[in-house]
Amino acid sequence: MFDHSVLVPFIVRWTGVVEAGSISDAMVSTIDVLSTLIEITGARTRLQLDGKSMLPILKSQRGVKSRDEYCDAYDMTYLKEDHMRNIQTDDWKLVFHLDAAGKPLPHRGHELFNLSADPGELKNLYTSDNSAPVRRSLEARLRKWIVEYEVQKSATR
Repeated sequence: MFDHSVLVPFIVRWTGVVEAGSISDAMVSTIDVLSTLIEITGARTRLQLDGKSMLPILKSQRGVKSRDEYCDAYDMTYLKEDHMRNIQTDDWKLVFHLDAAGKPLPHRGHELFNLSADPGELKNLYTSDNSAPVRRSLEARLRKWIVEYEVQKSATR
């Protein structure tokens, strides 16, 4: 799950609210759109939404962080099977490569990248002793997300 397939421009035009030509490097997702629209319209919902409102970001409010992490799943089933599970923070990215049962692929190791030092994701730090504390923290957060959202079950459907 490389950034060129995860990072997609999100363009908004909202005269009087979004400053023309403004750019943000905030970590947002399409799951944030519904939460944003609900806040903008003042609508009410009984749904528990996974997304977070982007309204503070759209209004260019300083010091507002949209999210600390972004988790995603990508199931590759054409020609080869690889069920990727990803967690990304501002500085780190961890990618699990799993089979449909959620077990690590024997031919493909997991990946950990320090995005600040290696934005091109060329040096896999997954087995590095120096990165072990970060790896363990990200692994725990990613596993929690997989269980909480039943992500691995999607691979077997």
